[in-house]
Formats: sequence, structure tokens, C-alpha cells
Amino acid sequence: MSLSSFARPALNPLWFVWIGERYANLDSGGHTGYDGQFTYYIARYGSAAIPNLDNPPYRLQRILFPVSVFLLSWGSSDLIPWMMIAANLIAVVLTTYFLAKWLSEQELSPWYALMYSLYVGTFMAYSRDLTEPLAFCLVALGIILWFRRMYTRASVALALALLTKEITLLFVFGILASALVQKNLKLAIRSLIPILPLAVWQSYLFIKLGTFPMMAGPSLEYLPLNGIIPYLTFEPGRFSSWLFVGLPGLVLLCVSLLYLFRDKGRSSAIWWLLLHSIFVVLMPLGTYDHIMAAGRNASGLVLSVLFLLPAVKRPFRVLSLVYCIFLTLVWLTPILIMHG
Repeated sequence: MSLSSFARPALNPLWFVWIGERYANLDSGGHTGYDGQFTYYIARYGSAAIPNLDNPPYRLQRILFPVSVFLLSWGSSDLIPWMMIAANLIAVVLTTYFLAKWLSEQELSPWYALMYSLYVGTFMAYSRDLTEPLAFCLVALGIILWFRRMYTRASVALALALLTKEITLLFVFGILASALVQKNLKLAIRSLIPILPLAVWQSYLFIKLGTFPMMAGPSLEYLPLNGIIPYLTFEPGRFSSWLFVGLPGLVLLCVSLLYLFRDKGRSSAIWWLLLHSIFVVLMPLGTYDHIMAAGRNASGLVLSVLFLLPAVKRPFRVLSLVYCIFLTLVWLTPILIMHG
């Protein structure tokens, strides 16, 4: 795999992919690049990309985005990097549209949808051709369809989200927990349907690669913020991970427990906030090491807050919106000024 085209000329879509020589050329002394390169390798080379993946079971479980990009590109290797950019941009726009329309139905301002689309994690995921934009687009669609009791369509959207990124399982678990608390066994069983395609795909990868993909990734910590506090420095990427992701995650964990006690666990939105808060505060150092990883992995938490807005007072809604946008301005403005 030649690196001759991986420079950064104007309008080079591979800049978004952030390819590293270590995996592109199997050069152990080369740069590592970033996660978007693995999606690119899978989309371009299919199963032949396995030698170029840092963790094949872990990367291949997120199969929907590379497959979608390959199909939309008609298999053209030249179009694939362009389609990765286009697909994620469309996903962010559609997510914003879905959320804005749902907020209007709840008699809230549709402008609150900008909490997600202008959140730094969304920007980070888009800028590096990652799977989060498509995954959370499908989640947003699935949840809204579920709220409308269009369960079949919702299950399809959620199943596709799970095949895009496994962290979206937390939304399914939230629906399941709410149904069990309400003793709605039929709804609880129905909420498990989206998991079936993921279970089949995980089983296939286990048979093929000998490792269960869900267990191949980095492990969560056992103590809240243990992945960042012992290693906290004033390096901007790591410090901002703690300040803008870890600390708010801990606050929202307390908020979710308070609302869970008041609501007695009936609302799925409360469960989403609780599960994503727990996930965020237990993320390992590998995730907290930079706002790039921490921010994009906290996108589900932002989406959870957004779905909770109808149940909270206006000051909390405004604070959430301002905070998400403020975070983005603080981090991205100097980068855009310096690098364009």
C-alpha cells in the first residue's frame, strides 16, 4: 500500500482518514495514524485488509460503515475516501434534522438539536472519518421511531446502529431496563430484537478469527475516572478530556441517579443518561489520553442528555446547549486558526 498519495495537498480526502505507515505499510517504526484508516482499509480491501488492522475482530465488528461506503462508491478506490466524508456529513445533518423535528413535537425549541451537531465529539468524529456519525444517526432515528411505537422500523434502525458501533448497545439496554421496570415483558422481548444481527455477526467473527470481538477492545476501569485522574497532566488534549468529558460525566452520573430515584426507572431516557455516564467515567486511559477519543466516545452521553430535555427545566436545557457549543469553541477555534 503506497503512501505516495497520503500527503496533504489541497482537496486530498485521505487527510481525513489519517493513515499511518505502521498499518498502511506494516512498518513497525512508522506513525500509527488514527482509527478512520481501519474503516478505509476494510472498505477498500474487504477481508484482505486484516493484516492492516491493529485489532481485526475489534475493527471488523463495526462493519456497516465500511460496507456502506464501498457500496455507495461502487467499489471505486478513488471514490471511497470522498464517500466517507460525504456519508458522515449527511449523517450529521440527518441526525440534526431528526432531533430538531422530535424536539418540535415535544414543544421545545429545535435549536437544542445543535447540542449534538456542534458538539466537539461530533466534529472530531467527522474530521477523522470515524463511525460515530452514522451510528448515532441510526440511533436517533431508531429511538424516535420507538417513541412513536413504530417498533419494526425502530428495530431495523437500531440493529444497523449496533453493526456500526457497539457502544450503541447502551441505548438498547436502556429501553430494555425501562420495559422491565414497567413489567412490560412483551416490550422487553421486542427491545432485544435489534441485538440479533449483531450477535450473528459477532459469532461469525469469533469463528473466523478466534476472538470474541466485544471482548477484544480496551477494558473499562473499575473506579470512576481512574483512567484519567492518576495520569492527569496539563497537556491540552489530556487535560481537556478530564475537564470537558470526565468531570461532566461524573456530574451527569449524579444527576441520572437523582432522576432515576424520582422516576423509579420508568423512563428509558433516564437509563440512557445513567448508562452513558457510567461508561464515560469508566473509560480507560487510552480513551482519556486525548479529547479526540474522549469527546467522540462521549457523543452518546450528549445524545442522552438531549433526549432527557423534555423532562428537565429550561435552565438545564440552556446550560446543556451552551456548554456543548462552548466546549467546541474552546477546543476547535485555536486549531482552525493555526491549521486552517
